[in-house]
Amino acid sequence: MTDPAGLRLDLEKDPISAAVSMDLRLSVPYEREMNPAQIGELSSRLRLLSSRKSAQYEGMTRIYVISVTLESGEELFINGYSANEDIIDIQYKGTRYVPEDADFNSYVNLFCIGADTVRASEAG
Repeated sequence: MTDPAGLRLDLEKDPISAAVSMDLRLSVPYEREMNPAQIGELSSRLRLLSSRKSAQYEGMTRIYVISVTLESGEELFINGYSANEDIIDIQYKGTRYVPEDADFNSYVNLFCIGADTVRASEAG
């Protein structure tokens, strides 16, 4: 049984066409585009992600983000609000969702800071 309040993406019908990360925690903001292997890894993680609808972080200032564009032109934003990786939400179609997966949150945090790129880069 699925949770109707959680994030639902059909990445088979509407795959990710581009994704860019930005991290503002550094003295100079760090930005980079995801390569195809990294997009594949992100897609896999999003397909498996469990989340719940929640606006608990609305109004907070994001300090790192992965901006995702789907082939349809729809966008979603994976926002991090603290150096502590447990404060993350996803904005999609005007609704916010909080991931319930510490591994996903850690992945987003590490990717945005520029770490955890070897595995994805080697896959492509």
